[in-house]
Amino acid sequence: MRNQRVKALSISRPVFDRVSRAGLTGRVFASYRRACNLVTSAGEIIALVGPAIGNGPLNIVIEGSGVFEHVETGWPAVFSDGQLALGDSLVVLWGSARLWSPEVNWGCLTTRPMRLKDNLAALCSWLSQSYTTDGLPGLVLGEEARGCEDKTRSPQKRAFLTIAWAGIEGLMRALQDGDRSSIHESAALLAGLGPGLTPAGDDYLVGLMAGLRIWPGPCGVPPEEACQIILEATEGKTTLLSQAFLHGAKEGLFGENWHDLLSELARGEALGVQRAAGRILSSGATSGADALAGFLSPYVWQRRLA
Repeated sequence: MRNQRVKALSISRPVFDRVSRAGLTGRVFASYRRACNLVTSAGEIIALVGPAIGNGPLNIVIEGSGVFEHVETGWPAVFSDGQLALGDSLVVLWGSARLWSPEVNWGCLTTRPMRLKDNLAALCSWLSQSYTTDGLPGLVLGEEARGCEDKTRSPQKRAFLTIAWAGIEGLMRALQDGDRSSIHESAALLAGLGPGLTPAGDDYLVGLMAGLRIWPGPCGVPPEEACQIILEATEGKTTLLSQAFLHGAKEGLFGENWHDLLSELARGEALGVQRAAGRILSSGATSGADALAGFLSPYVWQRRLA
């Protein structure tokens, strides 16, 4: 289909600032049924997504679905005058799209610490009872024997869990001790760990950067500094898409589902927390679960120290 035209419903403010630059060009580096990822000439990632995925730090949300079926990797992407052209197949009109802000107001989320603590405890319990805690959630929540010696698992799975646990345990101890060098070393061990466009180790680190900001109890360095060290440790060790999410997390930028979860944790009740967490769990094959494992790590670690 040639010259199909669709409207953008919303666009994240950081992406709007990028696409408003004169002469911005790029290319398609991955296309799926519900999303299409672009990389600009400056190496920045922009994601075209349908309403089912929704708002995120990298996202332009477009109307309808199925419009990416004929978009191919390598096609040129040209931004001009409020529109984006992908080859000669698709034009996205973003000039009148609603601006969406991915910035989180962390201060507002910590005004009711007892409610936050109770909801974090309830979230951990719900995940343990209602969600398969295989992989990184199981390591963090302690629901499996680290998986490293389980002979029913494949050698690849056991190796993954062994490396992941070494990175997670080393990172949490280093954060507790304020050991900046070891924070860097352990985060580097997790960077790029696992398959996919956003490997499990990176998803864990993205979630951790949110968790440190709302529950920094065991962290011996300021959360913002810890996030900077973690980001620096991942540079050049993972995929373009993961690196973009890690950069956003370091800046405190998170998707709409994370905004909902954080709001429910701070002010809501257990049922609302579960629903919000469920939407994150539905992200990717394990990406949402791995990110939640990172997010809960500071709270779980401090609870074990008590």
